[in-house]
Amino acid sequence: MGKCLFCDHECTEVQNNGAVSISDCPNCGLFSISYSYASTLTNALKNCHADKKHLIAGYLYEFNKDSQEPYDFMSGSLENLLNDARIPRTPMQRLERFLLNLYKVDDTIGKMTRINHGRVVRVKERTPCFLSLSYAKNESELIGMFDGLADLGYMIKIRHTDSMYDYYISPKGFERAEQLLSTNIDSRTAFIAMGFHDDLLEACEKAIKPACDKCGFEALLISDKPHNNGITDEIMAEIKRSKFVIVDFTYNNNGAYFEAGYAQGLGRPVIRCCKKEWFDTDGNNLHFDTRHYNTILWKSHDDLYEQLKNNIIVNIDGAILNKA
Repeated sequence: MGKCLFCDHECTEVQNNGAVSISDCPNCGLFSISYSYASTLTNALKNCHADKKHLIAGYLYEFNKDSQEPYDFMSGSLENLLNDARIPRTPMQRLERFLLNLYKVDDTIGKMTRINHGRVVRVKERTPCFLSLSYAKNESELIGMFDGLADLGYMIKIRHTDSMYDYYISPKGFERAEQLLSTNIDSRTAFIAMGFHDDLLEACEKAIKPACDKCGFEALLISDKPHNNGITDEIMAEIKRSKFVIVDFTYNNNGAYFEAGYAQGLGRPVIRCCKKEWFDTDGNNLHFDTRHYNTILWKSHDDLYEQLKNNIIVNIDGAILNKA
């Protein structure tokens, strides 16, 4: 037994082969650390990243829940983790992630969490990972987050005794959690819809994909994915998996209009683009149903890159500018 590097909870070393140690923490889950990286990691957590340990703990919890395998700390992996755009950065992002994680753990209507003298316990079933579920810095902030969700109407707070309060996810909270699930909150992919013209494909490779990559997302054209299914089914499946959709309406491609409408119907954000040279040519008009939406009119690859990058950063939750 020993203290977890990230949450200070008691954790257990479950494997040690002389080169790598694997630990199991009830808050963070499983993680492995190579001996060659251990001292560098420890020093980084004590010095430059001491104030980010709660973010690491939350990330590790979600990584373990999704992958069912240890997070592997090797050279440089701590910086990669902290730069991952899936980590909630703002107070509201952390509140909503907490709500979503509570929903994922147990969506039973009326499931109760009790706070007793500043200590959070779950009646009949203690859940030791509340701090990681919430990305909270400490127990005090965790309780504040319960109250914050109650203030937003996402939880119901009921006094049990003078020193105890019970919290339940409210109908509004269930609705919000399901909205967050439907928006693919953890997705890091963007789907690109456009006609397969040479100039558009070149713009895709030189501007659209690099702009998405800069913001922490991987952009996908349906032609990038090998498959044996009907192309329409594959397009719809990829849109469902995506965080947002980028549509270029140049040449009035009918498929692009269909894909934009399908994405919008699913609640996916849609970023609309069109080549200005084509748009300004007499006789070329976007369909009237789309004209009232903001559309990026791009003049060059550099122009498209900059406008698209700025649009993603402003409008897509979880976007973060990569340093590279």
